[in-house]
Amino acid sequence: MKNLILLFALCCFFSSAFSQEKEINESDVPKVVVDAFYAKYSGAVTSVWIQGTDNYEVTFVKDDVTLEANYSYGGEWIETSKDFDFDKFPDVVKRAFAIGKYGKWNVEKSAVVETPDYKLLYMIEVSKGKKSYELYYSPDGELLKKE
Repeated sequence: MKNLILLFALCCFFSSAFSQEKEINESDVPKVVVDAFYAKYSGAVTSVWIQGTDNYEVTFVKDDVTLEANYSYGGEWIETSKDFDFDKFPDVVKRAFAIGKYGKWNVEKSAVVETPDYKLLYMIEVSKGKKSYELYYSPDGELLKKE
């Protein structure tokens, strides 16, 4: 019984010690990050802040639209995304995906994304077995990156 309790305690410790993301209060987010967020999205209403291994993610509502934005620990804006129905993607993007290497994979999520380098990207999260990727397409259907 002692061994079972020890094993359970170790599992709990390691699952929390190696957790990559955790929800935090806005008051726990560095001021530089919060200030950068509100400078870009004044009037936004935040609902959740997540601290990741190398960034902060905030879910918020702006103009009745739910969005997610990512910021570096130093307060630099990384990207903003909005869930978006894959069926509403431009035909050229859907065709490029369908004929590409990942066209037969399961589509788990789709979104439109804005980054400092790209005003508009189409993101498709795919999975097959234990593998999953986020695929980023330009509006003309070019696969720009895979993460």
